[in-house]
Amino acid sequence: MIAFFLSPAGKLLAAVLIVAAALGAGYFKGRSDGKIQQMKDTVEAVQKRGEIDNEVGKLGDYSLCLRLGGMPDDCVKLRGMEPTAQGQ
Repeated sequence: MIAFFLSPAGKLLAAVLIVAAALGAGYFKGRSDGKIQQMKDTVEAVQKRGEIDNEVGKLGDYSLCLRLGGMPDDCVKLRGMEPTAQGQ
């Protein structure tokens, strides 16, 4: 058994196993890092969405219409349609 590991074939096999182990460890490390980055991006997107929701919630119908690219002549029809203006 020891004679095999001391032979050139045994040394080659040991080198191949070491390289395979290093590549496998690198693969799983990279995969783990990718998942962590994806989770961070998801959390950031949800937080940004919350900020946008807060900003949009503060806008009235007329202002929201303008922000979404509506023309002032069309959006003016929405002016005064806010719930506070209707007595609600």
